[in-house]
Amino acid sequence: MSSKTKLILIGAGLLVVGNLPIILYSVFGPKDGNPIGLGLLAMVSNPIGIVVLLIGLVKK
Repeated sequence: MSSKTKLILIGAGLLVVGNLPIILYSVFGPKDGNPIGLGLLAMVSNPIGIVVLLIGLVKK
């Protein structure tokens, strides 16, 4: 597996791992919940995942 493919998979994995908890909480959690920590996790992991994904796409 090339380093380009690894970077693409890592970037996509970071996006999924960062966003999946807040998506699951909004679907299965309580209606009056306030998932501040999960929102912060998504907010931090999204830019990192996007940057890694773009590096993997641009790398030759």
